[in-house]
Amino acid sequence: MAKKFSFYKFGTALKKIDREFAINCGGCGAFAVRLGKILINAGYEVKVAMLGGTAERPVEEISRILQRHNRLTNGATTVRHWNRYGIENCHVMLHVRIEGNWWFVDSTGVHDEHSYGLAEFISYEDLCTFADKPQGWNSMFDRRDLPTIEGMLYTHVAPVIQQYAEVSNEN
Repeated sequence: MAKKFSFYKFGTALKKIDREFAINCGGCGAFAVRLGKILINAGYEVKVAMLGGTAERPVEEISRILQRHNRLTNGATTVRHWNRYGIENCHVMLHVRIEGNWWFVDSTGVHDEHSYGLAEFISYEDLCTFADKPQGWNSMFDRRDLPTIEGMLYTHVAPVIQQYAEVSNEN
């Protein structure tokens, strides 16, 4: 049985990375992809929250829109195309189920369900399709830092997540 999750240790590990990089100035999606991979591999349920959205549509509907556009553009869809379909965002965060409750998570830490207003959700797979394309994201974020950030996630965050993993990957 897993230990009681330490939000303090998780948040501290995330903030250690956030202090060194301007992640939330255009790198929030790319960060969410990398953190999401670690959380999913540890057995956590993960959704992607698009903060600043104006509509509440099912993830499946948004996914169909994005996947259709991606096929029509031969994979050239970027975050710039989202607004054309009414999918707006000013920040991307993960929405993670931890010990039965949903929490918003980004590089600044763990935030409770009531910390943010309206959010639309997309699938993790859809975010993976768009997050690493620089077009449409704030250009203040230096994408050359992504390998270092990913390394820091595995050094500082992954051990904390594994320590409290809800599902064993030893199957």
